Amino acid sequence: MQVEIVELENRSPNEKKKLGTYGFIKGASQFVIGITRKSKYVKEEFGYIFEKLILDFSKHGFGTCWLGGTFNRANYAKTVNIEDNEHILCLSPIGIPADSRRLADKLIRRAIKAKNRKKWDALFFEDSFSNPLTEIYAGKYAIPLEMVRLAPSAGNKQPWRILKEKDKNIFHFYWIIGKNMNYNKLHKVDMGIAVCHFDLTVKELGLKGNWKIKHDIPLKIEEYKYVITWEG
Repeated sequence: MQVEIVELENRSPNEKKKLGTYGFIKGASQFVIGITRKSKYVKEEFGYIFEKLILDFSKHGFGTCWLGGTFNRANYAKTVNIEDNEHILCLSPIGIPADSRRLADKLIRRAIKAKNRKKWDALFFEDSFSNPLTEIYAGKYAIPLEMVRLAPSAGNKQPWRILKEKDKNIFHFYWIIGKNMNYNKLHKVDMGIAVCHFDLTVKELGLKGNWKIKHDIPLKIEEYKYVITWEG
């Protein structure tokens, strides 16, 4: 993966129009672009790296916004001269946040329920997906899990589900693909974002452990696709 920053300040109005974001973003003159090559787990890796970058920008007071489908990929690709085997997966504007939201922004956020997040009992489980994990039983991992719950996702769908092994600090990350979860090509990116939030938080808290992709998957259920495991 590589990252490029596109500067629009000195470009002509026609060029800016071609590099538009379909009206979703106004006034931004810089965009950070994530470029990938096809490989296994590339979308999950991209989600982790790009979200970490977004968090770093936010920490320094910059406004950002994940864009996965509302921009002209072909024209941005010409701007950064990507090769035939490369692809722009997502991008984000970088700038100073406006003092207030536009009406269009408010309507979009209301439509996807951007402020809402699923409750713990819909996201985190212990031993089986019929047994919700509580914050009390999560113990010192309650904060990392809460950071996952608050993570951004495409359409605010929160496709991640985490299964904790009973009496162990072992957490298995799954992607829900059941009948009630419409397929979205960015859900794999969302999984990378979730892992990023968990990973950065356990590091901040000094919780030791390792990430592993296990072959002996704890639970094999048609509606859930296993992704990765944290062993604390």
